[in-house]
Amino acid sequence: MARNALVVGALVALAQSKAIVTNHCPKAVHLWSVPESNGYASHHKLEPFHKYEEFYHHGTKVNPGVAIKISTHPNGIYEAKDEIDFAYTVDNSDSNKVWVSLDNLRSKSFDSVHAFFTCWGPYKAPYVPTRECVLRDNIELVLCGTNRTEAAKDDSPKSLIHKCTTSLDDRNYDEHHMCNGIITSPLPQPSKVRLTVLKPDSLTEPAAFL
Repeated sequence: MARNALVVGALVALAQSKAIVTNHCPKAVHLWSVPESNGYASHHKLEPFHKYEEFYHHGTKVNPGVAIKISTHPNGIYEAKDEIDFAYTVDNSDSNKVWVSLDNLRSKSFDSVHAFFTCWGPYKAPYVPTRECVLRDNIELVLCGTNRTEAAKDDSPKSLIHKCTTSLDDRNYDEHHMCNGIITSPLPQPSKVRLTVLKPDSLTEPAAFL
């Protein structure tokens, strides 16, 4: 992937719900949006205090779900290095629904240093089972931080929110360009990161903030 395929800007704010990865860590992480497609993260280096956003969309007819794979190593997902997967699937029968999950496949790199904000609340567990949300929900994974950077809900018209949910196989050029992934920077840098999210007693319950 060429970095230019992504939209890059300073504090870009687009009114449309999305999946978000925010890097508050002191080091860069590497992202892949799978199934891979031009315009989405593919071996993308996400620098500290930057965030990556992509609008919810179907994958392909073969792989309808989408996984944003994250590693601290440049080729981590290919070399069995550390990897955490932020997955979502737009429901095939009800396009207002989106199913989200988090899975720390290999590594302790992200244990206790992330917060996963869903419509069910924030989690700090390395594994978050599939949750049903709606397309108006902004789902955000914050690495090395506990505060989300986007509003929990999007209030855009439903017609706008649905523009990017089509399958990658069915898009025309204009639709694909409009729905590209986005890198925003710089984010405010906290003077000190405090991990105050509590790990839930049960994975069925969201974590709570102190």
